[in-house]
Amino acid sequence: MLLTPEPLIPTLDSAVLAAAQEPRLSLIWGERTPSQALLAMLTWLAAQGHQPRVFDGGNRFDGYFVARLARRLSPQPEVILKQLHLSRAFTCYQLAQLLEQAPAERSPLLILDL
Repeated sequence: MLLTPEPLIPTLDSAVLAAAQEPRLSLIWGERTPSQALLAMLTWLAAQGHQPRVFDGGNRFDGYFVARLARRLSPQPEVILKQLHLSRAFTCYQLAQLLEQAPAERSPLLILDL
């Protein structure tokens, strides 16, 4: 049984989750990036069958947090985790290269700490 994302993502409403599934460019910024909410959204998208891509430019991807959410969303968390595609960049040049070489796909792409 797949649980709904509401208990996991209290700060994101259904409109944000629906928008995340559409091909578009969205910018989220602020003094403190809501990393856990964004990672929860990615995990939920993966649970829905999407294959989200993550470019991590600041070592902000918390794999333990994502794995815990995947276990709460499904009795087979490995299926969800295999849907996520993570690339880490340790310099601005590596991040630029990831962006330049990223294929144009319809799958959601989240760039952490650009």
